[in-house]
Amino acid sequence: RAVMASRRVLLLVGPCRVDGGEAAATGDLGGLEDVDKATLHEEYTSKRLAEALDRVREACASSGDDGGWADVGLGAPSTKFACCSWWPDVGAIGYADGARSDQRWIEGTSVGDALETMAAKASKCTRDTDDEDDELTATTPAEAAARALELIRQSEPAGGGCYVDVVWITAGVGSDRSARSINESVGGAGDAAGEWWPGEAVAAWGVLRAAKAAGARCAVVALAPVGNSKSAGDSTTTAATIRAVAARAGAEASLFRGGKSTGGSGVGIDPGLRWRGSLLVPSTATTTTTLTGLSLSAPRRSIVRADSQPATSGRRRVDGDMVLLEVVRLEVVPPTHLSSRPALRFAADATTGAAAAGVLRAWTSVVESVPPARAPAFIVRISIGDGSVDTTTTTRTSGGKPPP
Repeated sequence: RAVMASRRVLLLVGPCRVDGGEAAATGDLGGLEDVDKATLHEEYTSKRLAEALDRVREACASSGDDGGWADVGLGAPSTKFACCSWWPDVGAIGYADGARSDQRWIEGTSVGDALETMAAKASKCTRDTDDEDDELTATTPAEAAARALELIRQSEPAGGGCYVDVVWITAGVGSDRSARSINESVGGAGDAAGEWWPGEAVAAWGVLRAAKAAGARCAVVALAPVGNSKSAGDSTTTAATIRAVAARAGAEASLFRGGKSTGGSGVGIDPGLRWRGSLLVPSTATTTTTLTGLSLSAPRRSIVRADSQPATSGRRRVDGDMVLLEVVRLEVVPPTHLSSRPALRFAADATTGAAAAGVLRAWTSVVESVPPARAPAFIVRISIGDGSVDTTTTTRTSGGKPPP
């Protein structure tokens, strides 16, 4: 049986108080009643959040120019999407059958439609917005987290081949009433300054931690405020509380300043993803070292917008980890065994282990110091579909010096 690889993108969307607040003082994981919505919409919602949601839409709707890679199981995987939100006035999308986008995974053209609706809604938020539209109702952080955890549970593949990305899009904001902090019951979780987190930070951390444990790739994207910020946000740095949540959860953190789109990048999602997994390196006859957090991606220049999801029906895909067989120089590989397909980018996640990062740095250093023909190549064994078919391939670079 062929196992089809798919990709699932789960968004958490909600601001985070970084100066204390009423809910933080009471230990409540409920709403954000003490947040100044007028300032939130003016500085973040109407522009930065709308831009970030549109960027996510582009990333989910993009596919690469496979250049023949689909024939060997490395085509663009289809994408399913879900979103759990506690962002005021920008909530989950409701469907005709009564379901919501924070209750089930959606796919196909529905992904773009849902994100486009949310982005349009965000762009219309002003200082005077007080939307009671039931179609786009934000929940509390606790409710959003509970639904996100259920979606993560649903994403666990029955037959393998599922890549999951969980991204928290947030903004560091102030509250109307700064309050003393409280020790949330999360084993002493707090920010770098030793202050305790507000409820929404605890909720996000819980989801990210569970997602990481389930094998997902996690990222935290903080929105930079527009213009001269009147809130607790900063246009050049990410708030310490948000950075601490990302660090404690083992997630990549970045600051989103908007601007011209570059193929869906900048929001914690790799639009060119083709494979994600580990490289198994035999250390001795009986032991193996596992390098985790590795991926193969199409370069941005080859990523194009797709009107629909990639046509993967009937095609088998690479499933599982790669096993290193041998390291050779390209000059010793017969030309008949080298592919003319556009090179894929081989990279390690920023939060991956030191072993994988060290191997990648060493490999890059060698590649940059020798002629292309003498560049090293990994000969690996990969499994197609359910693993009943083994294929041996050479992971190589093309055209000279590759990206690290």
